[in-house]
Amino acid sequence: MVRFFAQKGTPGSVVAVLNGAVNEILVLPSIQNQMIRQGADPVGAGAEEFGQVVRREYEKWKVIAHESGATPE
Repeated sequence: MVRFFAQKGTPGSVVAVLNGAVNEILVLPSIQNQMIRQGADPVGAGAEEFGQVVRREYEKWKVIAHESGATPE
């Protein structure tokens, strides 16, 4: 999944416009082919679905980092 982020506090109306534009671009064959060649998985999603993916990934990697003993430099 390709991930694009906006700054915290970005108005929902702006997020909706950005999300719509990104999803429109991701269906273009030339964009899809280029992203796939670069190792990305161009999949569009709604903002809420994207938020759920980010939360799941955060929780998963938080546990992995903690169990590994990794510390920030």
